[in-house]
Amino acid sequence: MSLDTGDLLKPLRGMYLAQLRERVESVASFIEQCRAGAAQDNEKQVMKALAHKLAGSGTTYGFPLITQTARALEEALDDASTPDSRLLALAESLQHVCDQVLLSVERGAEGSLTGIQPAQEDTRPVLLSVDDDPVVRDTIAAVFQRDFNVVSAHEGAAALELARKHKPHLVLLDENMPGLSGTEVLQALRADEGLRGIPVIMLTAQSHARDVARAVAAGAVDYLVKPFDPGQLADKVRELMHRSGKSVLIADDDAAIRDLLAYKFRLAGLRVLTAADGEEALRQAQLHRPDLAILDRMMPGLDGVTVLQQLRASPETRRIPVIFLTAMRQERDILEGFRLGVADYVIKPFLPEEVLARGMRLLGLGATA
Repeated sequence: MSLDTGDLLKPLRGMYLAQLRERVESVASFIEQCRAGAAQDNEKQVMKALAHKLAGSGTTYGFPLITQTARALEEALDDASTPDSRLLALAESLQHVCDQVLLSVERGAEGSLTGIQPAQEDTRPVLLSVDDDPVVRDTIAAVFQRDFNVVSAHEGAAALELARKHKPHLVLLDENMPGLSGTEVLQALRADEGLRGIPVIMLTAQSHARDVARAVAAGAVDYLVKPFDPGQLADKVRELMHRSGKSVLIADDDAAIRDLLAYKFRLAGLRVLTAADGEEALRQAQLHRPDLAILDRMMPGLDGVTVLQQLRASPETRRIPVIFLTAMRQERDILEGFRLGVADYVIKPFLPEEVLARGMRLLGLGATA
C-alpha cells in the first residue's frame, strides 16, 4: 500500500471549504442567539456537535487554528457552568478564524470529488468508515480509495447493517455519533460470531485515558485522536492489514483461557479460530490452515500430542508452527514436545502477553502497539 496522502486530499479541499462556509453560517447564527441572550440548551448542544466536527477536521486539511478554536468552544459547551458571555467570545473567535481561512483560499482552485472513480470490477478489500461528519468520511475515502473498496455510514445502526452485508476487512469508527456510540457499535460487532474478528480502529476526538481504555476493553485494535494525520492513519492501516492476513488457531477446553488468548490475538489484529477439543482443533486446522496453532496438551477426545502428530502427517498442515500450552512441566514432557515438533512450549499458569509475544515472533510480526 503506497499512499501519497497530500495528492489524495487535494480534490477534497474544495468540498471541505464549501462545507466550512455552511458551518460558519451556523456559527454566526449561534453568535446572534448568544448576543440576544436567547441561546437554549438544545441550541447549545447543536453548536457543540458542530464544534466537534470542525475540531476533528481542521488540522487534517491544514488549518490547525480551526481545530484549536473549535475544540475550545466544544469544551466550554460541555461545561454547563460556562457563562453565555464566554460562549459568545469563543464562538466569535471561531467565526473569525473560519472567515480568515475562507478569505485566504483562492476560489475555484480546490477541485472536487468527481475525479475519483471506483474500479469497474472491485476485488479490493472492504474498508468500512463510520463517522457522522461527511468531511471525515470523504477524507478517508480519498486516502484509501486506491487500495480499498470504501463503504461509509453516518451512524451506528447503518454501520452494523453494512458490516453484516459486506463483512469488511477493517472498520474505522468514530465514538460520538447519533444513536449508537462507537463503543456500542464495537460491542455489537464483537458479540456477532460472523463479525467479531474484524479489526476496528477508533478514529475520534475523545482523547481522555478512560475513553481509550473503554474502547480497548471493547475490542478496538488501535485508537487515533482527531484531527488525524492521514499519513499516520495509512501507516497504521498498512501494518494492521499485514497482521490481519495472518490467522491463529487457539485450542483449549478451558473457555476462560481460550477466550482470553483469542481476545489478545484479535487485539493484535490477527484473525482467530478457536476450538474446545482436539477433534475440532484438527478440523479447523485442516479447513483453514492457520499460520499458527496454540494447542492445550490435555484436551478431551484427541489430546494435543495426537493433534500435533496428525498435523505433521499431512503435507497441507505439517508446516504450521505449534505452541504447546500445558500444565505438564516435567523436563521429559518438554523434551517430548520438542521431539514431536512443537515450535514453542508454554507452561500454565502463564502470562497472556508472553503467549502473544511468542506467537507474534513465530509469525514474523513486530511487537504489538
